[in-house]
Amino acid sequence: MKVLKLILARGGSKGLPKKNIKKLLDKPLIEYSIEAGKKSKYGTEVYVSTDCLEIAEVAKSCGAEVPFMRPQHLASDKSTSADAILHAISYLESNNKIFDYILLLEPTSPLRDYNDINKSIDFFISKKKAKSCVSIVKSESSHPSFLFNRKEDFLNSYSSDDSVIRRQDLSEFYYPEGSIYICEIETYKKTKTFYNDELTVGYEVPLWKSFEIDTEEDFLIIESLLKNNIKYKI
Repeated sequence: MKVLKLILARGGSKGLPKKNIKKLLDKPLIEYSIEAGKKSKYGTEVYVSTDCLEIAEVAKSCGAEVPFMRPQHLASDKSTSADAILHAISYLESNNKIFDYILLLEPTSPLRDYNDINKSIDFFISKKKAKSCVSIVKSESSHPSFLFNRKEDFLNSYSSDDSVIRRQDLSEFYYPEGSIYICEIETYKKTKTFYNDELTVGYEVPLWKSFEIDTEEDFLIIESLLKNNIKYKI
């Protein structure tokens, strides 16, 4: 099996300009994802799709393949990740680079490592009927039963169940945390999504691995985790 390991890293970022190449400790943020992809057992090639020459040069220096620049119309605030992914697949296929699966690695998830990649792909392959796989984390503090809508500062229960439920009696809920997305290439071409009803499996990761970087505060939190080499049971 051949896995296309792809990183999408456009230059525009309203929240944190050029965050993909901002230094996290001693290296650019995008390098963490490139390293994880290159060290996995599913091939050493990692491709980066970007519209920014500076990001392209940094990615190349980190060992990634950047065989094309993403067109500007696929790198705007209104363009979708799906269109950028399909563009990358089409470009590579036109150059005789044929893959069975797409593995999307968000550069904003630096705590995901090559072991996570290996385990998630192995897990996905073991589920014979699955067409796609996304990484998930258990929702412990934001269970739907404890969520509220707010209208003019007044709170209304989000859940339709008005009964008082003890936390230990609640069913388990999960949410996609964004560090790993896998899909059969042909399925992705048809659906343009990693979420295929009843055909998508969830690969669970611990809460600490789900932290991602979108703000300056996120950088500080993840830097602290990396500096202190904090370990949790998976």
